[in-house]
Amino acid sequence: MHVLSVAQSLGRSTPNLEFAFSETSLFVNEQGELKEQQRVVSTTAMIRLATNIAKDMCDGLNVDFSDVGWQRLRSAIRLRNRITHPKTVEDLAISQQDLDAASAGFDWFLTNVVAVMEATLKELKAFNTEAKDFIEKLNAGDPDTVALYERLHRAPDR
Repeated sequence: MHVLSVAQSLGRSTPNLEFAFSETSLFVNEQGELKEQQRVVSTTAMIRLATNIAKDMCDGLNVDFSDVGWQRLRSAIRLRNRITHPKTVEDLAISQQDLDAASAGFDWFLTNVVAVMEATLKELKAFNTEAKDFIEKLNAGDPDTVALYERLHRAPDR
């Protein structure tokens, strides 16, 4: 949600993106009505989506999904799903290797969450600084800034 919030603040969000984060899908019922249905998006898919959006906003942001930590996080999520929805008694067994992999996966995830949040906050701070500067110049009557504002205000896509 942090990445979506920054994307919205930077004007980089879209209705489709916001719809994806809502974990909802549309369908047409037998009466021909368009209806929304709650959908569960997998944790790994949502991590990838948020990361892709952050990469689009932040030059130089690199999250390595080929890293073994990502594979261990995926294994931990499968383990979580297995023990929360067991089909057999064996599904409840958790080995030390499972715990070690889950810990490594969680470490990878936390490291990358911090990197993504730092990068997106840096972009937001730069945007806010530019906006503040623009507003100050506009309020001061800077002719170039006023002309730019008027040109943008009259732009045909508004």
